[in-house]
Amino acid sequence: MIEINNDEKELYQRMQAAKLLLKHCHDKNEKIALCNYIANIYEAIKSISDKKLCIKKRDVFGSNKYYKKFNRHLIQLENEMLDSFMENKNFHLKYMSDLSIGVEKSFLTDIDYNVGHYTELSMDDFSDIFYQFMKSINLDDFLEEYLKNSNIYSYGISSNTMGSTLYNPVNGNVDIMIGDFIPDVHALFTLAHEMGHAYDISLFDEDIKKYNRYFYQSFNGEVYSKLFERLFLDFMINNNILKEEAQDKLLDLEDDNHNYLLTCYILSLLDNKYIYDASYMDLSNEDIKKEVGQYFNNDIVDFLDEICYLDLQEDFTYGYGDIISMFLKDSIEQDGFGNELVNQFLEKRSNLFNDEFFNTNGLSPECYLDLYQKELKLLKK
Repeated sequence: MIEINNDEKELYQRMQAAKLLLKHCHDKNEKIALCNYIANIYEAIKSISDKKLCIKKRDVFGSNKYYKKFNRHLIQLENEMLDSFMENKNFHLKYMSDLSIGVEKSFLTDIDYNVGHYTELSMDDFSDIFYQFMKSINLDDFLEEYLKNSNIYSYGISSNTMGSTLYNPVNGNVDIMIGDFIPDVHALFTLAHEMGHAYDISLFDEDIKKYNRYFYQSFNGEVYSKLFERLFLDFMINNNILKEEAQDKLLDLEDDNHNYLLTCYILSLLDNKYIYDASYMDLSNEDIKKEVGQYFNNDIVDFLDEICYLDLQEDFTYGYGDIISMFLKDSIEQDGFGNELVNQFLEKRSNLFNDEFFNTNGLSPECYLDLYQKELKLLKK
């Protein structure tokens, strides 16, 4: 049975183990990964416990000197990501334009489930549903192995983050966090998302340098999490398990995905001068409208108010997470997880963006929109 851990003791042990690894570490890339992990562990402990945890730079990075070096390394990684973005900007612009327009035309505006609240399940029923989902995609053994070695924690939500996955790429420790856990469809959906990250991590057999590139530079970090979201909702709706509530979650998913496509489109339209120094983050919504408003109707300011802010790496990571997961799900339904498209993705996922993967595998906007129409049918099933 799935158990939810509310005790931070094991996280303290994870943190101490990571600090010991950092103390004896001489590889720059390992240091970057460990510092990021330690910072995330601190945040996780703060969110679980009622204790006020004061975090100093020295606690995470060992010294102020290394904190500065860490930031320089991150800036270098970010600049390489931005260079890649600029090289592929025309592709991003065309692709995101075609998708956002096509999705907007197809979206079912007449559906509103008005569920109100989700059914609270017993932990036995919650566990059984999730186990059956994992079994349906032949990953029940992975789930059992995960539960033997790792924890699922509940924490109070202090931001918009519904969940997170903590991963130490040096020793392999991995744990899942779920915000304000209540055993219902929302928590099942969040667990599916985070279990997608955990499964993705389990398949990562590359060196630490490529891990950092995957984490800080690629736009592929949310593909498996989005894939598991889609597989989970498909399982729930097709098996008539809390069907209306699952359809309500699917409606939210489609709305979020469309928002990411639009933010990616907006970022692709902005002049390069706003991208390299991230000054687009300082633009007011009215300023953004002046820059790209000719491509939108007057609702663009309301849309920008709704999403709060733009973040190039986050938006494109979730945007391409939506896109690629749509194609991977279709291939998995036909040929299982070991199919050629999945294998190609795993081989290239830590690379900087390259449109070759899309072009050689026929991942066109038109094909995405065909699959999107198929997915929308689940809302009326």
